Amino acid sequence: MTYRSRPQIAQTPEIFNETLTVANTEYSVEITDGSVFVEIQALTAHDVRVAFVTGVVGTATPTGPFWTVKAGDSLILRDVKLIANRTLYLASTNAGTVVQIFAWSV
Repeated sequence: MTYRSRPQIAQTPEIFNETLTVANTEYSVEITDGSVFVEIQALTAHDVRVAFVTGVVGTATPTGPFWTVKAGDSLILRDVKLIANRTLYLASTNAGTVVQIFAWSV
């Protein structure tokens, strides 16, 4: 059985540029309430660790649940409705990594 959710009509775009100034340090970005599409990518050629809980990505040897967005790639969350757990926690092994986040909300 295939289930397709009814598409949400996104009305408000928002772009975040977060500079991860210090290597292996956790930075947080709060995504707009009601976001239904989120894309995360590094503008610099470095991997980025992404988590939805704090204390996971900000060390040289991270543990716990996180996702690595490889350099030159992106993480796309679509057909979601972020109303809780809207904070993303980001880190990179390279100082000065710039992360771009694009979000549409309803």
